[in-house]
Amino acid sequence: RCCFLQKTRDYPEIAEEIEKAGRLSVDSRLEPSPNFLCPVNPLNRGENVAALAEMAGKGVDVVNLDFIRYSSTGYCCCPTCRKAFEKAVGQTVANRPADLFKAEAEGGFEKRWRDFRAEVITSHIREIRAAVKAVNPKVELWSSCFPTVRGAYNSEGQDWVRWKREGLIDHLAPMNYSISPAGFESAILHQRDALGGALDNVGPSFGPVRWNGANTVAEKALYAAKHIELLRRHGFTTYGFFDLQESTKPIIEMLAQGPLGR
Repeated sequence: RCCFLQKTRDYPEIAEEIEKAGRLSVDSRLEPSPNFLCPVNPLNRGENVAALAEMAGKGVDVVNLDFIRYSSTGYCCCPTCRKAFEKAVGQTVANRPADLFKAEAEGGFEKRWRDFRAEVITSHIREIRAAVKAVNPKVELWSSCFPTVRGAYNSEGQDWVRWKREGLIDHLAPMNYSISPAGFESAILHQRDALGGALDNVGPSFGPVRWNGANTVAEKALYAAKHIELLRRHGFTTYGFFDLQESTKPIIEMLAQGPLGR
């Protein structure tokens, strides 16, 4: 999988090197993140492209883009991002980073900053797709994404409606981890409408591993069955299960006797 998640605390042997190279994502307080890499940094992008191109040559069917995003709204305010943004808008950001989060009407760059971030992620997906398909055209490119259009765009820089429309992603998996059937249904209807009903190769995911409100395998299987029925009712033909581990295998086995067996 490809991602900008890099928990440097788990890799102390390279953490200092990565930080000194300016590769970490930086927040609005100008503090580097110990968990995320800068999506603009050419070294980070180059490593992702190279790794996935290599993977494509090893006989896999799919490469999945997970954490193909910014950490959150406040990122990334590193010097590399500043230079790239100022070049993109043709202006100097004098009061950095405050002006990046200030409305245009107040002399800020908020909308252009959000648009820039979304283009950073989309352009990287385009780079990855070109590299993967050049190695093996049969390898599919999948991606997980945050569930709401506006939230994903403004916070994580994910413009997943555009990814789908432009054919950059072969399979899209919005992450809907609510245990509530009503909340889950609201999310998938939002996604269906955002995509104009074009649901081919769109498989919303649900996450029993995240469902703290259900304590037993039977309870989690029941909620999963309700989610699957909602997906089918609203026209989705594929879906994702998060995630496969020893604790969730019994849920899948139980589902195989119900909705997965039909």
